[in-house]
Amino acid sequence: MISTERMRKLEVLVLARDIDAVLRFLGFAGCLQLIAEPSQPRELTPDERGIVDLDVKVAALCRFLGVDTTPPSGGAQPALDRETLTARAQQMLDEAQDLMDQEARLLALKLSLKQTADELEAFAHLRVAFSELEHLTYLAFRLGTVPAEKVASLTAALEKRALVVPLGRPGFIMAIASKKGRWALDSEMRAAGFHEAKFPAELKGVPSEVLPAVQASLAQTESALAAVADRKREFRDRRSGEIASIARQLALDVSIDTVKQGLSATGSVLKVSGWVPRRRFPETVEGLSTITGGRIAIRAWEPEEVPEVRAGTAKVP
Repeated sequence: MISTERMRKLEVLVLARDIDAVLRFLGFAGCLQLIAEPSQPRELTPDERGIVDLDVKVAALCRFLGVDTTPPSGGAQPALDRETLTARAQQMLDEAQDLMDQEARLLALKLSLKQTADELEAFAHLRVAFSELEHLTYLAFRLGTVPAEKVASLTAALEKRALVVPLGRPGFIMAIASKKGRWALDSEMRAAGFHEAKFPAELKGVPSEVLPAVQASLAQTESALAAVADRKREFRDRRSGEIASIARQLALDVSIDTVKQGLSATGSVLKVSGWVPRRRFPETVEGLSTITGGRIAIRAWEPEEVPEVRAGTAKVP
């Protein structure tokens, strides 16, 4: 906080059980410039690590949905206690997880299908034996049969890694995957009872059924992505305010935990000191007294009363 306002130094002695509420109040009020004191860093507690993890995940959710987390104007906002905050944040993440997973899966599938379609299109009119195409492309091909009733389950199992194209008679298929995924392809094919067939020697170029099948799958995937985009929009419109509030509070709690590591303490009493604008001093002191139930000691100095300021070793914001 850089200000031309007249400032006062504030020093607060607070019980350890009240420190989170005090720092949260000061953080949301946005009126204190903390005076940092040198201290030994310590390991985060499990609770603090949990808050950091939730903060990262909720920030990712905000980016995914396009939620603006800029604090609204109008001063301090109502804050949830940490237990309620973590529960609400986890609930929000759980609600959005399926949507995030679906988009990630469909985007990966779209990229794979687009690369496959482009590769097949480039070789569609090349009059070489189809069995030789695998040596010319980044794709791996498998031709053969599986029990007809297993085609659907095989297609689903290979969805992220390969495309299964039915060819004429029931159970007769061609599977296409990237060469780096051919081991996983072969494993799934064996599990489905796949029997490989040799590519016909007279087969030249890409079979006529293959490229349209890939293009149709690509179109279906793009349509599914459009549906996911609609669901994202609906979710954002319905929950953006709550998500943004949770994101801001988590970010503040992470900052609070960072600040707590640098506070000097004696037993169960911690000291918080900093500069507060003179015009906001009465409301700040009143708020601190209220949230702690009076379990607080407060001292204040004018800038000219602070020895470090008089000595020139500290500056007033």
